[in-house]
Amino acid sequence: GIIGHAANIQTSNPFDTATITFRYTEEALNGTAPENLRILWFDEENHKYGLMPNTILDKDNKRVSVETNHLGIYLLVDIEKLREAFSKYDDPGSITTIRGEINIEYRLC
Repeated sequence: GIIGHAANIQTSNPFDTATITFRYTEEALNGTAPENLRILWFDEENHKYGLMPNTILDKDNKRVSVETNHLGIYLLVDIEKLREAFSKYDDPGSITTIRGEINIEYRLC
């Protein structure tokens, strides 16, 4: 599920909202349908990944964006491949989707 590398986005300047945008290439997608792309944010306080709501896909310009009021570590993922990977574990709690959150209990390599 992860497309490319995680991005640790930080600033010392105050802000109300920011737009996080990932650009992708067909090569980087490696067969992933652009419609499956989502942005995850690592919630350092709770030690879990959150699925960012309202992801905007711009297929013409090969971009995926989301507006946020917090910075930190962001990942571009194929949500279907991620769900499939975690469905293989015996523990059904390894990945859950509740109100836009994905709780990942296993290390992604």
